[in-house]
Amino acid sequence: MLFDGEHFIQYIEGSTAAIRQLMDNIRRDARHEQVQVLVDEPLQQIRRFADWRMGYVDCEDTDFHTRLQQAAAGQILQQFEQDIRHCKLL
Repeated sequence: MLFDGEHFIQYIEGSTAAIRQLMDNIRRDARHEQVQVLVDEPLQQIRRFADWRMGYVDCEDTDFHTRLQQAAAGQILQQFEQDIRHCKLL
C-alpha cells in the first residue's frame, strides 16, 4: 500500500474470486472513498510481486497518483513498478 500524501494506492494480486470479494469489502467500508480500479486484468502466469508481503510505502512524490492515472492502459503496471522503487518501504 502506498500513500502519496493524498491518495492510498494498492496493487493487489490473487484469484478472481478473492479479488472480487476484497473489492466488495473495500467498497462497502465507509472509510474508503472514491475507490478507483486502474487495472483489472488476469495474471500473466507470473505474479509481479510474488516475494512481497503487505507493506506500507510512504512516498513524498505527490505526482505518483497522477502519473498512474495518465499512463496508457498497458503501461500502468510498468509505471507503478518504476515509481515504487523511488519510495521508502516502512
